[in-house]
Amino acid sequence: MKLIDVTTLPAAPWKNGGGATRTIAVSPPDANFDNFDWRVSIAEVSSSGEFSLFPGVDRTILLLDGDGMILHLAHASVALTTPREPFNFSGDDAVQQELVNGPTRDFNVMTRRGRTHAEVQIHTDRFRSPAADSAVFYCASGAFNIGSVNLNTGCALLLNHLDEINFTPQTPDALLIAVLVTLEYS
Repeated sequence: MKLIDVTTLPAAPWKNGGGATRTIAVSPPDANFDNFDWRVSIAEVSSSGEFSLFPGVDRTILLLDGDGMILHLAHASVALTTPREPFNFSGDDAVQQELVNGPTRDFNVMTRRGRTHAEVQIHTDRFRSPAADSAVFYCASGAFNIGSVNLNTGCALLLNHLDEINFTPQTPDALLIAVLVTLEYS
């Protein structure tokens, strides 16, 4: 079990240099943008532009703060303007993003197709998380209690080889993003 204060993580440039990201967790731990199995991060988007390409990667994005952005994909345009509503897309796709009204922050999950898969869940009430090979729990607002650990706004919890675990909200505004990672065996 590893508790992470996301606000203290260093910002690094995106793969294409068009923004900044704070890596909450990556597997394997020493992986870079080209060889990770899975990755969870928070991106700061200050201007409209292109998303980095990640061939062979499945992506999920959720708006955390700001008015959001419009994602222009080859087959459609999608408004990412509702906070904490997951949107799934392929890292193979060219994506242009257009900010709606100023900078945003978003939560990102990436999994290498054929190696890992992630389920992203949003929780505001008491819940019991199922078992997973790895899991990242990010408290987007309020606070949650996990046994003897309190998870406050802006903090994340990384667990490997997760058995079922109970989460209890501690504040009325408690909101948790759960990322449950499973290995895919071929």
